[in-house]
Amino acid sequence: MNLNGFSNGVPFLGKSLKEKHLVIPLGISNVFINTPKNNKERNGLLIVGRLEFIKNQHTVIQWANQYGWPLTVVGDSNKNQQSYAKYCKSIAGPTVTFLTHQDKGKVVKLMDEHSCLVIPSLFETYSLVGWEAAARGLSVVANDSADMSESLASIATLVHIESETDFIAAIEAGLKGQKNPKYNLNIILGIIYLKRLMKLIADSPFPFQRSL
Repeated sequence: MNLNGFSNGVPFLGKSLKEKHLVIPLGISNVFINTPKNNKERNGLLIVGRLEFIKNQHTVIQWANQYGWPLTVVGDSNKNQQSYAKYCKSIAGPTVTFLTHQDKGKVVKLMDEHSCLVIPSLFETYSLVGWEAAARGLSVVANDSADMSESLASIATLVHIESETDFIAAIEAGLKGQKNPKYNLNIILGIIYLKRLMKLIADSPFPFQRSL
């Protein structure tokens, strides 16, 4: 949300560009919050998203081959990048499974079966799937790239994917169930929305009446 134009920007004069913006998480479907969790043992890595170069699935597929990680890759091929999808499948070893696009109910089931969601994308505007996975109790490991570095900071372990050793270590920790120390989804969502609301009220030049 760009607040620069709010009341002609007066409350935000002299502040940095970042300070003039608020990161407000998108809402996630109740399916990911309210569906009873499967208490069976979790195992393996999960990637959810279209097969396309910018999502960088091939990098994690190569690592899964190297380290023997069970990896499930969920998503249809980008119709304009069929060659990338074929490449990903051609390099996949025996521990890698591909599934086409799944509905929310099936994604929830898959999330409950896995230990860690990996988001290796070179760029994402938001990555809602990270919040969905966190709501299901998964560890989340994501590339520390533009936008995701802010939108996923409260729930994910963020590592620059170019730092192969560090990213692999983060995945190994995620497979063991280790999460971002800040992670507490219910508290995070409540605090984020409350802070944003209170900031908007505090910075507003207009009086707000308190309802009794």
